Amino acid sequence: CIAVDHYKQTIVITCRGTLSFADCITDAMVIPGSLKKLAEQWGFDEIIDVETSYAHSGMMEVAAWIRKDIELNQVMETLLYGQPRCNYIGRQYDNAAATNGNGSNNINRRERFSSSFERLRSSSHEVLSSIEDLATLPNCKDYGVMVVGHSLGAGVASILSLMLKPKFPQLKCIAFSPPGCIFDTKLAEKSKEWISSLFVGKDMIVRGSWHSLIKLRLQVLDVIRRAKVNKNVILRSSIMNTPAEDMLYDEDNVPPSRAANELKLRISNLETQRLMHLERIEMCPPGRLLHLVRTQTRRRQNWCRKEEYFYAPVWVDDSTVFGEFIVSKHMIFDHFPDVVSNTILQVNKDYGLC
Repeated sequence: CIAVDHYKQTIVITCRGTLSFADCITDAMVIPGSLKKLAEQWGFDEIIDVETSYAHSGMMEVAAWIRKDIELNQVMETLLYGQPRCNYIGRQYDNAAATNGNGSNNINRRERFSSSFERLRSSSHEVLSSIEDLATLPNCKDYGVMVVGHSLGAGVASILSLMLKPKFPQLKCIAFSPPGCIFDTKLAEKSKEWISSLFVGKDMIVRGSWHSLIKLRLQVLDVIRRAKVNKNVILRSSIMNTPAEDMLYDEDNVPPSRAANELKLRISNLETQRLMHLERIEMCPPGRLLHLVRTQTRRRQNWCRKEEYFYAPVWVDDSTVFGEFIVSKHMIFDHFPDVVSNTILQVNKDYGLC
């Protein structure tokens, strides 16, 4: 979605989060993909080292589709420059017509749109925006460009911002609760120049990567091996706040059994496999990281909510410290967009950030 914020004088490109089963498949494609081909196609090969730069492969495919759609429809160019600038996938078009900034001559403006638009249409079989739609767009000359998204959308927005950066140098990106496996560590550091990421509390998504998922699997198997009680009781403990010692045996006091021995052997084999793959490309969340840390919990006498949380903003220097999940009843809820929105409003009120 492309929107215009006239108050902030900013064109905003928004990318939604996970909404369908297909989106879940995209989320699950955590294998790093090379950015080399896309860098050469969209001109950001001067921003990154194309030989060693990687991104989340699933989200990279989505971002590439959106980037192509933006180029085809020419909405951004029309908003910023007053008319389409036909430069589709490396093919240059001569467009020497002068721009009518005040929009007073609609007939001439439409003729310029028609000439540029038809030449662009001939280069692709895709359906483009109508000339009439482009001609009615507002004049947003000198506006900034902002790419935003939440969760899956935050990852897509981050990669999309990299693809758009050469064409719109003033571009900035805000990623709300992004996954923890968007860019390789070097590119994540480079992206601090234009990307800011924000997440709340113990959000599990920002800590999600291949390495952290493998660690979590090992921890879950170890909990099953050491369990004193039924697994349902352990799951309920996230709500009941049951002490761990009431549910788990100590490491050295697990009663011997065939199942426990098999689990111990499996854990050992998986740990060996994990160590063999430590050279796998390490992926990180994008840009500068702002962690909204819970500082206080206050109990309220309210039938719909018994606790009120207070947060403080903390900039994170090293994103690799989030390479492991924090198992908590808040690890899922802290990711929800309404929780993120309410927390931002509270922090802004308390600290006057903007």
